[in-house]
Amino acid sequence: MAMPLELALRAVTIDELKEIGTFSEVRTLVQQELSVKLGARSWHGMLERMKRLHGLLSEMDSPLKTFAEHEPLAGCRKALSATLELRVIATSIAALNTTVSRLNSLYCKKAFDPAARFEEIRLKNFISSSKLEGIEIHPASHTATLESIIAKYKRQSNG
Repeated sequence: MAMPLELALRAVTIDELKEIGTFSEVRTLVQQELSVKLGARSWHGMLERMKRLHGLLSEMDSPLKTFAEHEPLAGCRKALSATLELRVIATSIAALNTTVSRLNSLYCKKAFDPAARFEEIRLKNFISSSKLEGIEIHPASHTATLESIIAKYKRQSNG
């Protein structure tokens, strides 16, 4: 299940926003989680700002950059506000970096890693073929390696 912030930021209709909560609850949720001031006074205004934010961030080629601790807060806040087209209300560099990391996790496309994809498919196929042999393997146990599972269920030979 997606988090309420994700649902709010990816909403397409006003009804989707209303499913999350009341107007003030949704606005407060977004403003607190992202440290921004939406400035919306209606469902329609909020939806338009969310769509604009979603459009801006999903079209970005690279993730938003985080700020160093020694940089001035006012300049960092102004730069992030200009990028997001919303007023950022974070009170520290750490809060700004938290906002940036949340936005990056929601919108940045992850680079395709063929090796990771191969391992993912390999594990899924191994689990499926093990079910055919009557061996139940749960994918949540990532601590078990393929070799340890084979060793556990390997038939003992008499010779």
